[in-house]
Amino acid sequence: MSVYQVTQQTVTMTKPNVEPIQDRYIVPGLKRGLDLLQMCARQPAGLVLSDAAQTLGISRSSTFRLLYTLEKLGFVQRGADERKFFVGLQVVNLRAKAVRTDVGETAREPMERLRAVTGMSVHLALRDSREVVYIHSLSGQGRVTTNIGVGTRLPAHATSMGRLLLSALSDRELRALYRNVRLEAYTNQTTTAMTKLVEQVRADADRGYVASEGFFDSAIWSVAAPIRNQSGSVCAAISVTCPANSVEKSQLRGPMKDRVCATAEAISAFMGYQQPDASK
Repeated sequence: MSVYQVTQQTVTMTKPNVEPIQDRYIVPGLKRGLDLLQMCARQPAGLVLSDAAQTLGISRSSTFRLLYTLEKLGFVQRGADERKFFVGLQVVNLRAKAVRTDVGETAREPMERLRAVTGMSVHLALRDSREVVYIHSLSGQGRVTTNIGVGTRLPAHATSMGRLLLSALSDRELRALYRNVRLEAYTNQTTTAMTKLVEQVRADADRGYVASEGFFDSAIWSVAAPIRNQSGSVCAAISVTCPANSVEKSQLRGPMKDRVCATAEAISAFMGYQQPDASK
């Protein structure tokens, strides 16, 4: 039943702040774990266990236990080379959750203006692992419209907003997210091959929007655009939805797309994002 109602890099090891802190309330093990996360973040080519142990000044076995714990909790992950550790997706998810309230309040008025102009249902979503979570939704104003409730979760790979939210991940992170996961087909337009999904996500990011003519539900069309935070990272996505064939395809990919993109840019600006200067 539908949820809708009708080259390899060589990197010099950067040492984090691992000097002892004279404070009796500091938990040494927790501090070392956070130091390891910082080290992973600074090593795009991967953090090697022996290097981490040497930098922290502790044994390899102690370092391994810390990394193993962080891995089991999702804060670090191993690459194709099992000896190297990278920042895990849980770090990305925590960051996304931290902006949920801010982006929701910031987006409210621009979303209402978008609905007033288009008459379409307007939605705002964040990504939680392999799902998109709807955090704000405005029903359309037309006689026939589409509605979806706040808190609804949909598969990221099969939705227009989801594909844009996945673009915040690197190719390696994206493949790790779907490792040993079957991409389910919901319509004949749903991408089910990992290689193709990676290609589409990169193309979506370059294009700056996604127009869907039934990725998840063949009865629903949508246009989505990314919302960026101060650092330029995609932190949320906005979309308008309408019943299939209720508008011309040229309108979906023309005026509707332009309005959605303009709204996303306005919200991004409120979030502190500054567009790159094209003249430079």
